Amino acid sequence: KKIDMCPSWGDPMMHPDIFNISDYFLKNISEKKWYRITTNGSMRDEEFWFKFGSLAHKHPTKKFLVTFDVDGINQEMHEVYRQNTYLNKILNNMDTLSNTKTRIYTQTLIWKHNEDYLDEIEKLCVEHGSIRHNVMATDRFENTKELKFTKTDGTEEVLRKTGETFE
Repeated sequence: KKIDMCPSWGDPMMHPDIFNISDYFLKNISEKKWYRITTNGSMRDEEFWFKFGSLAHKHPTKKFLVTFDVDGINQEMHEVYRQNTYLNKILNNMDTLSNTKTRIYTQTLIWKHNEDYLDEIEKLCVEHGSIRHNVMATDRFENTKELKFTKTDGTEEVLRKTGETFE
């Protein structure tokens, strides 16, 4: 019933032929199926996103949607998990895509650092064209309650799962 390009360790929008791949899928799926790409949305320019959204005009009877990952109300909050992505660029790309017939969804992974801001994150997403917003916990790090990592600037950071108490 669907073609769903949902990344775990890479973003499909980074593929140099994603436009042609998407055009092929939309051309060849039945009208009862839908095609979705999930992305951090922080790559490529607004010209690309408008052209990409034009695929919905080219294939008007097909269901085409893009889900953007937004994990904060500002850059500092967003990049705790989404390293090397830029919230303002994502929001601008969503604005550009919203000028096409492509459906825009958004999703937020719940972490300790953003759990008190989920309503504000959803409101921000809707302001930039999202027609559906999902919130979910990640299962990416199995039973780990916290994940220690090194940021790109070399500082140590800890990412904490929600619902846990830490001292």
